[in-house]
Amino acid sequence: MSKRSQQLMLLYSIAHSYYIDKLSQNQIAEKENISRSQISRLLDRAEKIGIVTINIALPNDPNLTEIAESIQDLLGLREVIVAPIDTTDDTDAVDEVISVAASRFLSTALKGTKTVGLGWGNTMYQVSLRLSYRRLASERFYVPLVGMSGTSNPCLQINNIVDRFAERHHSRGYFVNIPAFRELNEPFSEVEEQRIATLQQYWANLDAAVFGLGGPPLSGGMFVEEISDTHVTKLASSGMTGDVLSNFFREDGSIYPFEKDYRHLAFDIHKLPKIRKTICLAGGLEKVQSILAAARLGYFNTLVTDSITAKAIYDEFRDGRVRVL
Repeated sequence: MSKRSQQLMLLYSIAHSYYIDKLSQNQIAEKENISRSQISRLLDRAEKIGIVTINIALPNDPNLTEIAESIQDLLGLREVIVAPIDTTDDTDAVDEVISVAASRFLSTALKGTKTVGLGWGNTMYQVSLRLSYRRLASERFYVPLVGMSGTSNPCLQINNIVDRFAERHHSRGYFVNIPAFRELNEPFSEVEEQRIATLQQYWANLDAAVFGLGGPPLSGGMFVEEISDTHVTKLASSGMTGDVLSNFFREDGSIYPFEKDYRHLAFDIHKLPKIRKTICLAGGLEKVQSILAAARLGYFNTLVTDSITAKAIYDEFRDGRVRVL
């Protein structure tokens, strides 16, 4: 992300915290780890360059609205949110702009929902850190859509993400300390089976699901530590298009058969089209085909992405490489 883009996103975040979230300048200074006097100057700057007007909005690109509406129609989606970015070469920058846009969008998008499922990954983790605090208690209940993985990557500790969503939105969450993958020769305990059964009951009554999307599996390794090198190698040559909630899928909807060797704790993505609100957070040119395939399969009805990825998706239709859904 360019220095100018970083400055604009910081100005937007501070302005939103002050004018919409009603945080004091001292609270914002502590949150952003900068001085109180600097917060005041940045708020003045936000007003001078037009970020603060009657409404607070992301820095406006006159082409973004048109692209978002076009993708919405072309993919048959309910809504598309496009965050401005200068380059997708930096994956951290992509995750950052999407997480900023998503954290603001979700505060209104999830209104009226009671049971919300959450996925894992870097973008989801970043969103959980950026969510605004809700003052009034909510009956909303957050549940994991996948088990956890590893011991050191916070982005795969699904309970952390669920807890932050619940805490920021003044609601509750359900936590399951069970790995997403466990070898079949290591069965779950009776208590674990009971907790999984309870989780599956929540899954049957989801009002919304929020999750990231991964691109094609790479031969260099897999982010999930519990998967053997043998499966990593097989995955890389399996022709999978992408993954949602650790379910690796092809364009025809077939899923990589982990169940032959593992008990897989993850929501069945074939059931995503039945959920009222399914919000996918994904960006980066390497994920364009994964996003298109997941949209065709009905895995999501709302997309939050970056401007370069959005333009690439639009170009796929404009150039006739894909058909209108």
